Amino acid sequence: MQNFRTKTWFGIMAGFAFASIISFFQINSAWADDHNFNGFFGWTGLGIVFGLAAVYCLVQVAKNSNPGGGSSVQ
Repeated sequence: MQNFRTKTWFGIMAGFAFASIISFFQINSAWADDHNFNGFFGWTGLGIVFGLAAVYCLVQVAKNSNPGGGSSVQ
C-alpha cells in the first residue's frame, strides 16, 4: 500500500468505520428483509469487511503517528 500520511490514513479509517456501522444498522431493515440481504453475503458481511478495513487503517495510523518513538516533549 502507498505510504500515506497519518492524517490520510485516519480519514480513510473514519470512512470505513462509518460505512461499517451503517452496514450493521441496516441489518433487518425492511429493504434487507424484502431482498434477503441480511446474512454474511449481505449487510453483515459488508459490515465485517468494512470493519476489518478500518482496523487495518487504524494499525497504519498507529505505525505512522510517532515514527521517531519516545517523547515529543523538548
